[in-house]
Amino acid sequence: MNKDLNLDENFWNERYCLNDTGWDLGQVSPPLKAYIDQLTNKNLKILIPGCGNSYEAEYLLEKGFKNITILDIAPDLVKRLKSKFQLNQNIKIVLGDFFTHKAEYDLILEHTFFCALDPKLRKNYVETMKGLLTEGGKLAGVFLIRSLKCRALHLEEEILSI
Repeated sequence: MNKDLNLDENFWNERYCLNDTGWDLGQVSPPLKAYIDQLTNKNLKILIPGCGNSYEAEYLLEKGFKNITILDIAPDLVKRLKSKFQLNQNIKIVLGDFFTHKAEYDLILEHTFFCALDPKLRKNYVETMKGLLTEGGKLAGVFLIRSLKCRALHLEEEILSI
């Protein structure tokens, strides 16, 4: 990763405006789909941070989940998502910064959000996740982590124990 790269709102907004989203699978992530398929409580309060094109949210809605919040920092993407889901009352679309988001969730689903963060923010990620989860809440995600070092490995263990 370019150490001078500023992964801010403008960076992510430009990626979506230019359709420069090589990480986008074009469908719900198979591991998350399998996880969602085993959930029985359709009233779980669910957050998807760094939601991107929100295939997981679409799938949750298809499966009858009733309390979904999707969050992204890219304004143009959020505008498209608000239009896409405008008739669905079971989803809340939030333009905002994950690190300042305030609410509590039973389940947080994430698909490569962690790996898209500047590594300096990863400890804050752990603390923010802890603060967003209800007691007994769960984090389920697809985490792509390259070039693990001892410190990063320790952080990964922290995430898995949230």
